[in-house]
Amino acid sequence: MLSFDSRRKVVDSLKFGRKQEKGKFNEDFANSISDLIKSIKLNNQEAKSNGQLEESDADAIPFTLFTYLCQYAIQSGNSFLWAMALLQWNCMSRSQNIDDLKFSNFSLCEDAIVVKFDRTKMDKEGKKTTPKHTYANPNQFEICLFTALGFYFMELNATWCIQREYLFINVGASAGSAAANY
Repeated sequence: MLSFDSRRKVVDSLKFGRKQEKGKFNEDFANSISDLIKSIKLNNQEAKSNGQLEESDADAIPFTLFTYLCQYAIQSGNSFLWAMALLQWNCMSRSQNIDDLKFSNFSLCEDAIVVKFDRTKMDKEGKKTTPKHTYANPNQFEICLFTALGFYFMELNATWCIQREYLFINVGASAGSAAANY
């Protein structure tokens, strides 16, 4: 069983989403949040006493929640969030690595888009970075990286200028600014 903190993070993300939507979605969730937290705490104590508790430093986002995030990005017209989230998911990387991607970091390889980072947290010089192959998902467009990038590039095209170097960082903005907005 996941730790209380892990499950609380999911609840916190739902609360944040509700706040972003000005309380418009899921009235049942709003009415039952305190009972949900109490239940999570109780289940956590029970699992801990039985030695069934998994604890880790970083918790992965559940796939179902990730899919909902992508659906929310589509419904709200936020192609930036959609493309950033799918690139991060498909490349299994930190948002900071996605933040400073350029067109030069992308290449084609048969049926895949290949992403090669210039550097990572563990490899500041970029000598050991490995290419990440990403694929389309024709069965679920909301989690299809190719579709999300297509929409993002169409939107970006309207404001593109020759001085722009990065896909997600605006001209004149500092590195990390896109990851902070994400």
